[in-house]
Amino acid sequence: MQEIIDTNIKYGEPAAMPNLDEFIANFPKTFIQSLTSIRMVCSPAAYNSSDELVVDTETVIWAAQNHIQAETTSTGGAKADYLSTDAGLKKFEAISFELEYTAARFNEDCSFETFSHSEPINLEEGVAEHLSDDVKVVQVGDSYYLVYASTEDGAPNIISASIAFDYKINPVESEMLPLGEVEISNILVRRYIL
Repeated sequence: MQEIIDTNIKYGEPAAMPNLDEFIANFPKTFIQSLTSIRMVCSPAAYNSSDELVVDTETVIWAAQNHIQAETTSTGGAKADYLSTDAGLKKFEAISFELEYTAARFNEDCSFETFSHSEPINLEEGVAEHLSDDVKVVQVGDSYYLVYASTEDGAPNIISASIAFDYKINPVESEMLPLGEVEISNILVRRYIL
């Protein structure tokens, strides 16, 4: 076997990357990590003597977390959508939804800091008209609870629902700690029918 060697290869001078200083200056110092999650906590709810729907936030029936790999944006943000087509809403079980994300920052000394944040999600504007008599949103502190609260005779104890929304987290430059500004859009809560 004969080895072929080409000695006619010439290397030129490396060219400087155009606008390198501008590129570095415009690179986001704060960014949102792409792994996000939707945390759900379920607590009991009931009507009190004044016919107000009240959530017992001290009691947790169940909690769950869905991890979502978000798409990163050129500005250092993250965006994704959430879709659950088989959410079982049990009568008088209130479910809160929170978006959990991590904001990170590069410091001038080349150190790296991360901080985790939670943002409550208010689904009220997305509750479909055909559910509006039976499905309510109750605010407790900063949290919003979705509650199937039908008092109608013969109403089922559980309904299947589709819950969907899009979210975008834009990084915010801050002297204190890295954080993001959350936008929730295209909210939909409707009855799921096969």
